[in-house]
Amino acid sequence: GGSGEIEKVKQKLSAKYKDNVEFPGWIRNEQKKQYLREADLFLLPSYNEGMPMAILDAMGCGLPIVSTDVGGIPKIVRQGINGYLYKPGDSKSMACAIIEYLTDDEKRLKAGRESVDVIRESYSLQQNIDKLEKYLLKTLNINKNSDVKIRKETFNNQIISIIYLSSLIDNELFVFLIDSLKNPSYLMSPNVFIEKNYRKIKDSILEGNVVLILEEKCLICDLKKYPTRSIASPEVEKSVRGSKDSFNESIAINIALIRRRIKSENLILETFSLSKESKMMICLAYISNLNNKNDILE
Repeated sequence: GGSGEIEKVKQKLSAKYKDNVEFPGWIRNEQKKQYLREADLFLLPSYNEGMPMAILDAMGCGLPIVSTDVGGIPKIVRQGINGYLYKPGDSKSMACAIIEYLTDDEKRLKAGRESVDVIRESYSLQQNIDKLEKYLLKTLNINKNSDVKIRKETFNNQIISIIYLSSLIDNELFVFLIDSLKNPSYLMSPNVFIEKNYRKIKDSILEGNVVLILEEKCLICDLKKYPTRSIASPEVEKSVRGSKDSFNESIAINIALIRRRIKSENLILETFSLSKESKMMICLAYISNLNNKNDILE
């Protein structure tokens, strides 16, 4: 809720519980961590939730959880193990759970340790990084697409992953970006923004952006450069006016032209040599969910 709701709660409870209840208002960063470290348990009596970061933060600080069985909360709070979940509005049951934890140190501490174990098992930072990287490489078909690239670099004393389409980026800007990683306080890119949604991150790569998967965030760097090649109008025959792109002798540019027009994760662009003698490179382009590669080759 907003500040207005906090004031309403203060007015309602301060008369009777002013000596027992503290209302710090909005807290962030180190202040939030300090409150969590000093707490005995964490209560979140929500009626609607997704996957609340507040509970994940509390679990990471070793707190048992008392909350409601809505949204994604049951996925992280294991009933009777690292907390208790109840139907929204069941304040009596939640109060009993709070009293149980506050009067049984052994049970409270054990539940807190279980919370930390859940975070380590399923929600650790490195596991989230690995999960995102695997998702991107799988949906972008790195084993088939010749222009999907992943690169490991060091930034601020940590290993980061850089994923991009080599066909759609500005190579000069990309070199500047790599060089700028040597300076932890400066990241060279015309436009950098943070994104957490997996699908949006994947779509941004298909648009020609470069994704940096860091320890605490995922940065999207706008380094796109779309190649173009004009089509010459015929001198004799009439032609329908349409796209002004056309293929040329460069397979790299041709791949980029296709990528620019078809921004789909199902687009496969496989390159391979036609024969040992000619060394000629060809590209097999198809939509994986519409065409079968074996049928095309036959």
